[in-house]
Amino acid sequence: MSVVMVLGIASLVILIFPFASLFSPLFMVRHALTIFIGLLLSLSFSITGIVLGHIKQYLVQRDSENPVQKKRMETGLVLNYCSLAFFLFIAGAIQVAIMRNSVPCQANLKSLCATLYAFGAEQQDGFFQQLSPEKGRLIFRNDYGDKVLVSPEHARRMICPYDQGYPELNKNHADDWERDISSSYCYLGYIITNDTEMRAFAEAYKKRIAEGLPFDTDLEVPPGTGTGGSDKIYRFRIVMSSVLKELGWDEEQLENVPLIWDRCVLAPEQDTPVHRHPEMPTLYPRPTGIHVAYYGGNGDLLRYGEGKWPMTEETLRLLWELEHL
Repeated sequence: MSVVMVLGIASLVILIFPFASLFSPLFMVRHALTIFIGLLLSLSFSITGIVLGHIKQYLVQRDSENPVQKKRMETGLVLNYCSLAFFLFIAGAIQVAIMRNSVPCQANLKSLCATLYAFGAEQQDGFFQQLSPEKGRLIFRNDYGDKVLVSPEHARRMICPYDQGYPELNKNHADDWERDISSSYCYLGYIITNDTEMRAFAEAYKKRIAEGLPFDTDLEVPPGTGTGGSDKIYRFRIVMSSVLKELGWDEEQLENVPLIWDRCVLAPEQDTPVHRHPEMPTLYPRPTGIHVAYYGGNGDLLRYGEGKWPMTEETLRLLWELEHL
């Protein structure tokens, strides 16, 4: 068996693992690095086999009339071309899977936005649900009175099915659904748009947690550090006319305030964000990104390094700090 044939067969065998991953998105996420390495190896083997095959085919035709050698060269080239075609198919399918797998998280965020709006519409003061009073739990409080905001039958809206921690999050839901609610997402319940406001919020959060106070009111902060440079960080609510007047904002500014997003933090010793939804293998480098749902109901994908809040280094480090109080 010639080297060209060996390379072709090896390339095809390596592609079995990435091909199998197409049938299980969660498996694809958990073994993303292995799949990516496999794709690179397969591509390098098939290209090397094609180059060597054509070189040897030329030498065989020039120096020998041996039909066996010619047949081997042709077979090896066919195997490598088949491997390359199979590689392109799998790579394209993975790209499609990446786009498809982001849909459930986007749908969850939109659904949770609608739930928060519906909750606010039912309240006399129009406020959205409070941030959880439990230390480090950066998601809304699920219980209010004798009711829950997200019922057990709608538990899946709180967890992205491609979250690596999906089984553990599901267990937390089963253990104590009413209050100890875990999520793939982050919700602070306040109008925050930049790092300065986030720093002020973090200090106010630590103080209220230490004093055992709920997040049921606007937060008093030092002048110039609150929402829009004010001395308060305002809670989200249905009717915002008075807030807009105080801040001097228009409706468009308010509609583009992040409301809820994929959980993402940056630990002190790390340079890359810890994301609940790791990147899947792609053919080009792509920074970690998160889905964000805004107060106006629109959504976006923010990538780390673009400098858009909340996907900024300082805010991601503050979120990590608050989660680990």
